[in-house]
Amino acid sequence: MKAKLIFDVPEERKAFMAAAKATDMAAALWDIVYNVAKGITRYYEGIDDEAYDKLTPLDGVQMYRERINAVLDDNGINVDDLIE
Repeated sequence: MKAKLIFDVPEERKAFMAAAKATDMAAALWDIVYNVAKGITRYYEGIDDEAYDKLTPLDGVQMYRERINAVLDDNGINVDDLIE
């Protein structure tokens, strides 16, 4: 099967960028699904009880956001370039 995607650039630039970055986005999603949670779990398991007790739920949320943004950056994905 073959398919052609045709975009009217610059009017459909964001749709074009989303299609062009689809493989990068899939790689980023795979990394987020399989690696981000593991890394955060390892972090929490590795800190001492005193440091753990000082953490708030917001700290965990912030860590997830930072790790997800790092994965997106590593894969060259700028969400603002992809979504209208």
